[in-house]
Amino acid sequence: MLAPIFSKTERIINSRFGLLCLLSICVTSVFFFSFPLYEYRIPDILDENSLDSIGENVLSISSMRSKQIETPFSPLDIQQKGLHQNKLAFRFSMPLIAHVFGLKLIHLIFLQNIMGVLLFLVSFKLCFSIIKDKIASSLFTLGLTFIYVGKTSFVDLVPYFDGAALFFLGLSMLFRSKSMIMLFTLAACFTDERALIATSIVFVYWVFIENKRHISLSSFFTGEFSKMVLIGWLVYFAIRGYLQFELGLMTESEGLGLVYLKSNWPRLLFGWFAALEFYWFIPLMASVLLYSLRKWLKLTLFLIPPLVLLLISWMVADITRSIVMVYPILYVSLVVLNERANPKDWRYVMLALCIFCFFIPSYWVIGPEYGTYEPAFPKILKFVF
Repeated sequence: MLAPIFSKTERIINSRFGLLCLLSICVTSVFFFSFPLYEYRIPDILDENSLDSIGENVLSISSMRSKQIETPFSPLDIQQKGLHQNKLAFRFSMPLIAHVFGLKLIHLIFLQNIMGVLLFLVSFKLCFSIIKDKIASSLFTLGLTFIYVGKTSFVDLVPYFDGAALFFLGLSMLFRSKSMIMLFTLAACFTDERALIATSIVFVYWVFIENKRHISLSSFFTGEFSKMVLIGWLVYFAIRGYLQFELGLMTESEGLGLVYLKSNWPRLLFGWFAALEFYWFIPLMASVLLYSLRKWLKLTLFLIPPLVLLLISWMVADITRSIVMVYPILYVSLVVLNERANPKDWRYVMLALCIFCFFIPSYWVIGPEYGTYEPAFPKILKFVF
């Protein structure tokens, strides 16, 4: 019964412009089901006297980002404590790119859109490099368009640059080049501190790739590629220390604390689920497999980074935005599961995930609020009329 679906997918992906077709379908899917709030990027609408809470956030953070583009390594002008923009001091990867190439903030938002398109390509390439099946890899990539991971590069107009962070994390796993791994590890670290934590998943990915038969503690420091992630961390903290002690850059710690443990609890599981939705099935099955095989060191390595991200997302207001950085665990999970899986079985797994995620709207949870994105047609009608 499913043979026609697989056959059609195979014809598309194996055609001359197969990858281009896949990317076009993915982008169309994102925009059709989750049309971005472009009205908040139109200057005429950004009237400070008539802004809602989203508009105020867009205006405030956009102003700080524009200042970062002008002077990426200058201390932030903190006028009120507890605001998100007070944490941007060391999140300057994208503003630095704009500063070097003479771009403006609106150009960076468009650049992040391009990164979102390329993230689908990176996701397909990574998946295919592990499971070696183009049909399953195509379905895996298409499914990402229905969840927060695939949408964030397009709907992030504030801008937080979460999509850029995911793109850098993906590239740090895709390239088998030591310099590229270190470069994109650094880029992710200087995009968001949560991406810094997520690079530990990238480290685990390379440890698993380079030590498929046996892992020991010495494996952490001997791998050709995993070692570059460690070097990336050393360079990151060296640069961060210099900027902090010599140039005075500081980041505010308020907004991260035990107070959120209680207030976030009613929406916590939903906020976690919203990041990957049914794609959580992949790391869950990988955990079960490692446990059943009694590979304790591998299981510990596999679990610690995502558990740390889960804890941090519990201790901040923006739950879904924080836990979405767990995205690289999907590929670590595929590496683990692929040792026992039949390549053809992946087609059924990815198709099921794709279908399940299609029927669940993509939600986000921030503090006491949660919401979703409107489909294109009603959104355009509302905007026009």
